[in-house]
Amino acid sequence: MKTPLFPLPWMYGRRQLSRVEVAVYAVAIGTLCTVFISYLTDYMEMAEKVAMETTVRNVTAAINLRYAMQVMTGDRRRTEQWTRENPFEVANLSAELSRPARQPGGGGRAPSLAI
Repeated sequence: MKTPLFPLPWMYGRRQLSRVEVAVYAVAIGTLCTVFISYLTDYMEMAEKVAMETTVRNVTAAINLRYAMQVMTGDRRRTEQWTRENPFEVANLSAELSRPARQPGGGGRAPSLAI
């Protein structure tokens, strides 16, 4: 009987793999896992960086809003001290971050910028 050039689907599973074949498959799978993990950690780093930048933008916007509110009300007494304080406390976000998040679809109240 003549063996075909390419193995047919019914030929798979008929014999055990040799040690060389197992080693080749193990190296191939290990290499693929290494590349996948490398890409995964890169994407995790990018996501962490984007989250950090978003937090900085939100805190900056909250501080600017608070400063604008104090300028409009004519109360600029404490604004000079803000450079030595925690930015989250200046923006009054520490209370907002400790409060549970609003449930989507209603209920709850919107965060406020209390002065």
